[in-house]
Amino acid sequence: MSKGASMSQTTTRLALPLVQPAQAQKHVTVNESLQRLDTALQACVESTVLNVPPLSPADGQCWLVGSGGSGAWTGLDNVLVGALDGGWHPITPADGWRIWDKATQNLLVRTDGAWQVIGSAGMNNLPRLGINAAADSVNVLAAHGPATLLYNSAGGHQLKVNKAAPADTASLLFQSGWSGRAEMGLAGEDHFSVKVSADGGTFHTALHANGATGAVELPQGGTAQGHALVHLGMLLGTVAQTAGVPTGAVIESGTNTNGSYLRLANGTQICWRSSGTLTANTAQGSNFISGASSLTYPVAFISAPSVSATPVAANIAWAYATAVGASNVTLRFAAPVTATQGTISILAIGRWF
Repeated sequence: MSKGASMSQTTTRLALPLVQPAQAQKHVTVNESLQRLDTALQACVESTVLNVPPLSPADGQCWLVGSGGSGAWTGLDNVLVGALDGGWHPITPADGWRIWDKATQNLLVRTDGAWQVIGSAGMNNLPRLGINAAADSVNVLAAHGPATLLYNSAGGHQLKVNKAAPADTASLLFQSGWSGRAEMGLAGEDHFSVKVSADGGTFHTALHANGATGAVELPQGGTAQGHALVHLGMLLGTVAQTAGVPTGAVIESGTNTNGSYLRLANGTQICWRSSGTLTANTAQGSNFISGASSLTYPVAFISAPSVSATPVAANIAWAYATAVGASNVTLRFAAPVTATQGTISILAIGRWF
């Protein structure tokens, strides 16, 4: 302080009264400063939300006045007040001050004119926490290290992930190079699913478990010990194979202008159809036969199948094959009486691969 400058009445930071030159009753000023120090240092308040002065406070008790202070606390919102000798001694905190809140067991710090929780006996209500890492507004808990241990206290241990509404997501996301590769949990619904991705953008549902029934689906199919799993969607459809290994449905069936067929995943194929009307009018020994009739199968076999031919006629008749191929069979209709008419039904059993 320069020579001749007027002396300040209070200290700069804590506004403690200063003893003035030639001041009488200096002990009053010193005692007031000590009282303010007693309130401000190691500050501990009964509450930070009370805005009405208590009726019978004990000397030394302090409060941080809540919003809307009234009575003797009018105009003292967020001000530290201490009770002494039936009166109130207000102190306006500055940024950086720390106060212990006995009611919530929280340690508060004054930042930008507001009080923020920086810790508590139970570490409650922390805005974010970074362990060897920087937490942010999205990742409010961040931990960086080779492993994370969540340990039981006595019995078991649960990790809970909660969401607000069914359309929200509560899941665990596994990343590679900060790009998602697998996700498990409740993704946009209340049913459990496991999803995988090759690029972090497009995810495929590998497993879906219905929350109401417990039924499990494998939308993309699956294998067990190298073998494809069979599900309802694979029972009926188009059968297929690669190098002798089935890759399609279990059963395939169909009908076309050449009859009907049934194909099985193991390679078995069954075809059946009927001929048009045939007339046995050509003598052969003591019997009569029809002309040759070639019937094409509805689907081809890989080789000549085993063919059964059954005549359908009003009188005694029979049928027989004269040539059997992979795509068709040649038949004749026969009877002991000339001009006998009828049809022939065939059943061919073989393999499609």
